[in-house]
Amino acid sequence: MQENTLYADGVFKTLTGIAGVNYEISPKHYAGMKCTLSVFPSYGMFSTLNSTVLADGVFYDKWNSVEEKDIRHKPTHWFNAYYNGDFGDLKVDFNADFYANRQRSQSHVTETSQEYDNRTVNSESKVDNRLIASKLVLSYPVFGGQFSLGSEYTDTHREDEYQNRENIVSSSNTTIKERNNSFFVEYSRRISAGLRQPNGIVPTEPLRQP
Repeated sequence: MQENTLYADGVFKTLTGIAGVNYEISPKHYAGMKCTLSVFPSYGMFSTLNSTVLADGVFYDKWNSVEEKDIRHKPTHWFNAYYNGDFGDLKVDFNADFYANRQRSQSHVTETSQEYDNRTVNSESKVDNRLIASKLVLSYPVFGGQFSLGSEYTDTHREDEYQNRENIVSSSNTTIKERNNSFFVEYSRRISAGLRQPNGIVPTEPLRQP
């Protein structure tokens, strides 16, 4: 059994700017875009962890862990663009997104043990994220309904790197790539149904025998 007490203090500041434009090309054609930029001028944390460890109800060890963590974010970018238009009866709907984020962090941990050796752990990690996504839908009226044809595309890329100077925790380097492209077809039509009583027919109760 382990009993922990954690104290943490951090500074997190974020500045975000948003700029965008919407343009009416004509009464049947619209386009626009929006760009969001976030910066992190200050991002850090200081924490203290006190632990008491029992093995089968018997005291095993007591240690104190102090961590200083410095996190550095590259500016985060998010960009969105869209287009809506009518070409006669054909409707076009297009939307695209792009997102990118990078983070670097350094951690310095000092562990003090009551029963065993003290140690210092220094680590560094890097995370890179990127996302591209888009969707296109074409719609056309057919037989009183709506026929739609479209596609969706996503492309994600993530890299994680972790290094520990003392080799207390194994270093790792991971890359994840995923790409999907799907197509879809849809037909929809509204159908109304109901019951009506013919005109001139009035329901009556059956005659009772005297």
